[in-house]
Amino acid sequence: MRRCFAAVVAALSCCLVVVAPASAESSNCNPYQSEGNGVVNVFLVAVTGDPCTIARVVTQLAGAPVIPTQSGFFRVFGPNGHIGDSQTKYWTSSESYRAETNQKTHEGTLWCSEFWMQTGSTFTRAADPECIEV
Repeated sequence: MRRCFAAVVAALSCCLVVVAPASAESSNCNPYQSEGNGVVNVFLVAVTGDPCTIARVVTQLAGAPVIPTQSGFFRVFGPNGHIGDSQTKYWTSSESYRAETNQKTHEGTLWCSEFWMQTGSTFTRAADPECIEV
């Protein structure tokens, strides 16, 4: 009887392993992409060998500025909220801000950046946030 029970348990555990669904974090991560809205470009960089871990978010101003000033700062946020702000300065399109994240991600999450213009002591958002959906 014990051998029969052990055989049944072994057979069932084998079946459970075969039919168990894969985790959403273990597949379908394709963060090697970029997006832009004419003001801000956003790039995701994944950890080498693990496309479901975002190493950093890189953001920069678009090549042809459509904003009245390029003085300001970048704000980066992801599915877990605020990640970081760049320093406030005059930005050119050849410069970028890198926000280190090292966060796990999964299909459907959003990673975003926005640029806040500085005019005197006032800051206003230059455009809607630009986001990448993993």
